[in-house]
Amino acid sequence: MQIQHREEYGSILESYMDNFGLESVDISFLSGVNRKTIDAILEGTGGIELDSLEAISRVFGLRYFEFGNPEYEAPSLVTLPEKTKNRISLRKKVGPSKPIHYEIRLLREKIIILLAKFNLGEEFLSTDIRNQFTEEFDEQVKTSEVSLRLNKYLSEFTLNISKENKNKVKGKVGRKANRYRLIKEIPIELLLTAKDTIQSEISK
Repeated sequence: MQIQHREEYGSILESYMDNFGLESVDISFLSGVNRKTIDAILEGTGGIELDSLEAISRVFGLRYFEFGNPEYEAPSLVTLPEKTKNRISLRKKVGPSKPIHYEIRLLREKIIILLAKFNLGEEFLSTDIRNQFTEEFDEQVKTSEVSLRLNKYLSEFTLNISKENKNKVKGKVGRKANRYRLIKEIPIELLLTAKDTIQSEISK
């Protein structure tokens, strides 16, 4: 991609982002393109593959050759893909993203994403969350790591009912398993922040 075209593309992207109130983390989330690549485009530096440019253009319902043409009419909100509209609404609701210091490995954020899949009142074991880590994030964690974060950092949303059931865990004998109940649904704002944080870490 030639320097002049790259700068034009970055300028157009910045204009569209400003118009719809989106940030580079949003474009990365919607397009699947690394956030560092998005920032490089906005700064007019570095190279970028055509597939990535096409993916970014699709965020606004356009093809690359349409997006990169300064003479092409800019899209309106009603013409945007539904996924992009939803992201715009969420960004307006939660406001600008803020740099936050999170735990190493972002276990809390990943557990939030997994908890959001449970229904209110649903019961689960800490081992259920541990097993889902492997499926969802291709990562292995200890059951004790899961329990620590559920008990210490996410007790607003989960109730540890192990003491009530003691060793009476269905299908288990002997050592007590940690059983929980979802007592409060995960707010969409918290879920969005967790996803943004993980995406930002991946993009580093």
